Amino acid sequence: MKFFTLLSFTLLLTSCTKTEAPVDVPKERWMDQMVTVLPTILCRSEGFFRSCYPLSEEQCLDIGVRSTKACLLKLESQFPTAFQQPNEGEKWGKMVGSCTGETMEAALPAESKKKLDKKECLDPAAWKE
Repeated sequence: MKFFTLLSFTLLLTSCTKTEAPVDVPKERWMDQMVTVLPTILCRSEGFFRSCYPLSEEQCLDIGVRSTKACLLKLESQFPTAFQQPNEGEKWGKMVGSCTGETMEAALPAESKKKLDKKECLDPAAWKE
């Protein structure tokens, strides 16, 4: 599950702007795409958050969007003015993704904090890899 999640995330990030030659994507456009793409990936029905916590898709996406925006604000000063895709987009996407996952776990409502009793849910790094 970990490998599949990371592979799906990486492929989706690179496929958003994949071309024959590297392409520069303006920071604002890249950040806007992350707010849409990242929560969608993290909140798939078979993904870590929806499989391991009692969250509806709507709850997960709400937490995911807020967490993504918070992480983008936190990291924005370190971003380049334009991301050379796919390399820089993938590099920074992983950083934002890691921050977002940690922020989402911390932001879960009290009634959703307890993970479901599944083997794959007991590994605290399951969504990271």
